Amino acid sequence: MTEAGFLAELGPGLAVALALAGAAIAAGAAAAAVWAHRRLVRVERELAALRTLIAETSNVAGNVRVAERSTREQLARLMDRLGRIELLSDSRGYEQAIRFAARGERAERLVSYFGLTEGEAALVSLLHGERSRDACDERSASSVS
Repeated sequence: MTEAGFLAELGPGLAVALALAGAAIAAGAAAAAVWAHRRLVRVERELAALRTLIAETSNVAGNVRVAERSTREQLARLMDRLGRIELLSDSRGYEQAIRFAARGERAERLVSYFGLTEGEAALVSLLHGERSRDACDERSASSVS
């Protein structure tokens, strides 16, 4: 039996119902295809946006690495410079402490004036203070006689 014959046997009402059902199925399939296509387009747009963000993030990360390297180099130069300045100021502090000790300043004052430790101040006073000068004078006087 052919399709037309089959439909004729079912009757005109059932044939129309089957035709409508087929049309509804086709319309549903078309609607599903349109929905799937729209969804695919939206997902592709989101994917393109994500790829752009990843590229921008990669660029930012590279810039951060360059800035970090530059900052570390600057910090190293500044630390070196600070060390040199501290060495200079330390030696000047000792020179000044020696001059003050030679003028008879007490070790306690050398600690407060120049930030020396008590041991350093005592040593500076011992080596360069008035008592050391007196001892040197006594030694030279005894060697002359």
